[in-house]
Amino acid sequence: MDKSFRYKQLDQLLRNEDGYTLNEILVRLGDDISKRTLQREIEKLKQPPYNMKFVNNMYRGREKLFRYKDISKSLYDTHNKKLDKFNELLSALDQLSGIPQYDWMKYLLIELSNNTTLDAQSVISFDNNFYLVGIEYLTRLAKAIVHKQPQKIIYKTFKGHKIEVNVHPYHLRQYNNRWFLFCRVDGKENISNYALDRIVSVNNVAIKFVDSGINFDEWFDDVIGVTIPNTDVEDILIKVKKDRYGYIKTKPLHSSQIEQKKIMTDNYVFITIKVKINKELIANIISYGADVEVISPLSLRESIKNIAKQMFKQYRDE
Repeated sequence: MDKSFRYKQLDQLLRNEDGYTLNEILVRLGDDISKRTLQREIEKLKQPPYNMKFVNNMYRGREKLFRYKDISKSLYDTHNKKLDKFNELLSALDQLSGIPQYDWMKYLLIELSNNTTLDAQSVISFDNNFYLVGIEYLTRLAKAIVHKQPQKIIYKTFKGHKIEVNVHPYHLRQYNNRWFLFCRVDGKENISNYALDRIVSVNNVAIKFVDSGINFDEWFDDVIGVTIPNTDVEDILIKVKKDRYGYIKTKPLHSSQIEQKKIMTDNYVFITIKVKINKELIANIISYGADVEVISPLSLRESIKNIAKQMFKQYRDE
């Protein structure tokens, strides 16, 4: 018998007012499972995320009987609430686009509708910092964006200065395990971004909302990261060691990445990307160490060369 179907039957049996013994449950399930397995599954129903309450000290003669404390409740009541939460999340994701490839959530929803025993945390996990400062503002700011509600933000700089600004919130973006709010400071034209881990407080403010007029689905197309300099897009030629290229091929530096096969050598692969030069691009390139080398433009090559010289001075033996 399919495990999900067995749980549905077990849930029905445990809602019987008179209760059943373990042996009676085993017979009615008609499944080839041991009494020990059944005991484990009943114990599991008492634990999160199910938290079903059972009657204690209910016996027929010397045999213990098993049933829910409240037989009007079902295991599937909790299950359906969880599905509602998933659906709310998917609706939010549809409005706050920019989070790529969440089809796996839809897959989990389909599975959850047929299988209450599926534990999503055992199926997929994220590289995330759950103690990230400022993450508590994420939901509030997301709602403010959806409802076009201006916010008063108190922001603390790295030097410790507090700045109070009224902003029109437009977009939230995650990069390198940090969240950033993209907004327009009231009375100004340029788009600003504020890292959530530097925000001290967020509150509604009674001013008229000003739309951005920006398509944020395309706003980041020409950059790596969240810094958008007021410069032109440049063609960047990079030389990659062949034994490292497999990683960069399957995880491109940028969506514009193209392999330049005409100038490939036995030991190196050459790629180009079309982006604006910013600090995130430089940090990304440096993270590959000596496995990559910027060939052009010369300005970017010189910037990375200077950083490499400074690092050499710091690490060389005296």
